[in-house]
This record gives sequence, C-alpha cells and structure tokens, in this order.
Amino acid sequence: LRSMKAYQCRGEREMIYALITDTAESNLHPICYNHWPIAAGRKYEVMKTICRMAADVYGGMLKWRGRDWGRDGSCSEFMTYGENTLKRAAELSGPVPDIDCYNILYFKEDDPCADIFGNFEQIGYKVKNFFNEKVLVKEHPTVLDLEMAFRIREHYESCKRYAQKSQTLDIAKLRKNLYSTSYLFPAQYRNAFKGCEAAW
Repeated sequence: LRSMKAYQCRGEREMIYALITDTAESNLHPICYNHWPIAAGRKYEVMKTICRMAADVYGGMLKWRGRDWGRDGSCSEFMTYGENTLKRAAELSGPVPDIDCYNILYFKEDDPCADIFGNFEQIGYKVKNFFNEKVLVKEHPTVLDLEMAFRIREHYESCKRYAQKSQTLDIAKLRKNLYSTSYLFPAQYRNAFKGCEAAW
C-alpha cells in the first residue's frame, strides 16, 4: 500500500465516504493500481475496512511504508493514518477522479442470475465481456455510485451464502432472496432484482 485518499458526499440521510488506495503488487514486476476503491459507505462502515487493514499491517499481510510485521504500534499508526485520511475527505458530488469504471460482479454468460445482472443496464450500469466471463460495471462512478456498487455486491454475496446447501446452490432460493430481501434498496434496484419479472 502506497497511499490512501477519501472523498465524501451527502447521501439521503448522512455523509457517505469512499476510500481510495494507491497500491503496487509484486516486488519483481510491480503492477500499480492507482485510485483503487476498497470501501464505500457510512463512516463507521469505512472504518471497519481500515481496522481490518490495520490488523493486516501488523500481521504482515499488507505492506505499508516499509513497516516490519508484528511491530508494536503499527496498528495504531495505521489507524491514525486511516482516520486522518477520512477527516481530510474532499467533498465531491461528481465522478471520482481517475476512476473510469468500477467492476462490481463477475459472472458466466449462463449464470442463473445473468438476467438479473442484465437488468441493471436499464438503470445506468453496463455488462461487459471480460475474457470468458461477464462483468457488471459502473462507469465514471460518483461516491454514491461506489456506495451502491458495494451494496449490490454485498447483497448478492449474502444471498448466495444463505442459498448454499453443502456442495450445491439452491438457485430458486437465491433468486427469491435477491428480490425479497432487497427492501432497503431504492425502487429501481428492487425492480432489477426481480429478474425476468422486472417491469420497465
């Protein structure tokens, strides 16, 4: 991890934050990910991510400023850095700088929920090809767009866990839960989760 920055935007009820990182992977052939969104939501939700990152810094799973893993004080130093990053969050209502698109979900063309993901194209998202898969994408996302993208992914993953039966996935239960438990989403998102029954 090289650095972090944050943006904020007023949501319907409270301030929403997006945490963006600059990272480099691989010591041999660094692949730089500039402006990589890793968290979006209310302040306490973003702080949960920062807490997990602090634990990874201590455990050596996340390299940050050349710190040695297991060193006392590394967690608190990173937490202070993360908290200060949120305090300095720039207010932004337009697209987040330098983020052309955000990939939300990857799926196969014959995925049992492919029609549901396709419905999101009706409300400003795109489905693109990614090698032998498809990916649900939000182009030029704002802070609020990123928060919604994270919510969509978390909702799908949560429904998928509850529909899992040992080695099999209960498709009917997954599709039912995607809609029936989407009551906290805005109306157009609940409609998209209806799948083939969506009314446009």
